[in-house]
Amino acid sequence: MKIKKYFLIIRSFTTIAVLVLLLWSCTGPLPCPTLKKDDDSYGWQGGNFLGEWDDYYRCALSYIDGGFYPEALDCLNQAIDQRSADQRMARTYGMHFMHDYFPNRETGVVRYLMGHYRVAEKSLLISLEQEPSAKAYYYLDEVRKALMQKQHPAASRPGISITPPGLSAGDGFYKSCEFPVLITGTVSDSRYVSGITIGGKMVFMEGARKKMQFKEAFYLGQGVHTIAITAVNLMGGTSRKEITLLVDKCGPLITISRIRQGKDIFGYLHDASGIARFTLNGRDIAVSSQDGSFHAALYPGEQRITLRAEDTLGNKTQKEMNSPDRKIELAALTLSGITEKSAALSLKNRDQPGIRLLKPHSNEIFTKATPLEFTVSSGSTILALDINGKSLLKKPGRWITCSTFVTLEQGINRFTINAVTQTGRTLEKMIVLNRKTPEHLKLSYRYGISMHPFDNNEKVDHWKNFIHSFESDFAANRRFRLIANNVNTAMAGSPGASYESSLFGSVYQTANGTEVVARLIDKKTAGIITVQDAFSCKSDMAYMGNRLSEKFHRKFPLATGTITATGGFFGAGAFKVAMDKYDARDIPEARIKSDWPLLVYRGKRGGPTQVIATHCIKGKCSRSLVKSKKPGIGDKVIAQ
Repeated sequence: MKIKKYFLIIRSFTTIAVLVLLLWSCTGPLPCPTLKKDDDSYGWQGGNFLGEWDDYYRCALSYIDGGFYPEALDCLNQAIDQRSADQRMARTYGMHFMHDYFPNRETGVVRYLMGHYRVAEKSLLISLEQEPSAKAYYYLDEVRKALMQKQHPAASRPGISITPPGLSAGDGFYKSCEFPVLITGTVSDSRYVSGITIGGKMVFMEGARKKMQFKEAFYLGQGVHTIAITAVNLMGGTSRKEITLLVDKCGPLITISRIRQGKDIFGYLHDASGIARFTLNGRDIAVSSQDGSFHAALYPGEQRITLRAEDTLGNKTQKEMNSPDRKIELAALTLSGITEKSAALSLKNRDQPGIRLLKPHSNEIFTKATPLEFTVSSGSTILALDINGKSLLKKPGRWITCSTFVTLEQGINRFTINAVTQTGRTLEKMIVLNRKTPEHLKLSYRYGISMHPFDNNEKVDHWKNFIHSFESDFAANRRFRLIANNVNTAMAGSPGASYESSLFGSVYQTANGTEVVARLIDKKTAGIITVQDAFSCKSDMAYMGNRLSEKFHRKFPLATGTITATGGFFGAGAFKVAMDKYDARDIPEARIKSDWPLLVYRGKRGGPTQVIATHCIKGKCSRSLVKSKKPGIGDKVIAQ
């Protein structure tokens, strides 16, 4: 009897245990507890909690926002135990993804906020190794700053090393004929270099480093420029260096004061960079180092005069006077800028100056700047010469060959040359240059991006500031065709506008800052081309708009190249390309991607161009714009 009762008790307990297990298997794991703070709830926000890594990660983010850091760490550890790596587009199940999964990064952020700096640094470094992000870089800098503050290190300043941007003239003074001028160098500091500014332009940096190389391009006009390079470390230590740069792309100014047939010629040379060589009909002529004057003999019967002057940077000016049947003085007037008939008249009325433009040969210019070379001649001495109010004359004379270098705005540019003779007579000449965009650089050929509304943007303060700065930067660079869909902005594309990819994004705003993540999706394959992000602890939306735009432009520069082979091994209609060196910024990602579409064009450098084909991927073009022409050896390519 007792044995039977014993078995009944055991059977009852077993039934209860089975029922408990069945009940637990039906309800699943308990969700993260909901915690209250200032009438707001944090933790699990409702729905079916399955105890998966993404559930715990969502709880952790909510706890962090509410300041419940120990609870956040527990959830992050649970998530890491199930899925340890930080990554974009983490698959949850089937075709469902979590766009941004960063448990190690968020662990580092929480540890930083709790003052556990060493552990925080380790977690953030793991995150950056697995999936770099702007937020991780920011908090790693903050962690390192906090660690150094605890150690009370001696003050330090970054060391700045500058690569000479041109020919050195001593004491930080350089001369260059390049356009643009590249300013390159290195900044180093054991306290981590956190910022570099060159000529007022911030150097792009992703996180502070102990050593940072920089290379920035500056489009500087003719003349002397002072460029300041400043650097700052994480502890606020700053350094500053200045270089003085003479940009000279012009040949020497030649002034002829007197010519005596069969006897001699007298005049002056001037050049900001200094005269390297001066010849008359191939004969070297000495030039005074004091005032630039020269005096050369003319041989009897020498009817042709060719003057060549070269400065220390290699810029050259040539002046020719040639007339076998007339006096050299008449020939000088003729070839210095006025017709032969006018020259003869000028000999009678010696106070009528003449101006002739030698360069450029066309008023249509396809570059950002151009040399402007002209001659001024008069029977009486020219006392003043200026262009747009800027004086060019160094020494009075009767025949002057002048060269200058002017930067151009898009569209019509006007330059007025004024000359005044000894008796007060003046001549004014207007030069009109029209700067045009080469065909292959027109916006209509650029890569099209259809921009869609970002997730959660309606919850973000000042979101319009982000949109404005992002679109403005895209418009200024003219690198992409940005077509805004359902964003209600000035850049909304026309119906039916073509595009190659779509831009989607997400915004994450918390008490510790705002993160914006943008994903570029290929239209045909639906594959992710790139993911770029920006972060601001102060939720500066305008800054993040500019920052995100800069990342896209750095990722996909307008790389160029030349076709070196066609057909044969590469297949019918296919070609091989040798890409040009990317000079403006020396970064690994600034290389054209193999599957990025190229455009093929023809034309001389600095002149008009003709587009031959577009949408060329891996040597094959899907769109031919000129049926009678196919891409050939020597044709140029540029990224769309």
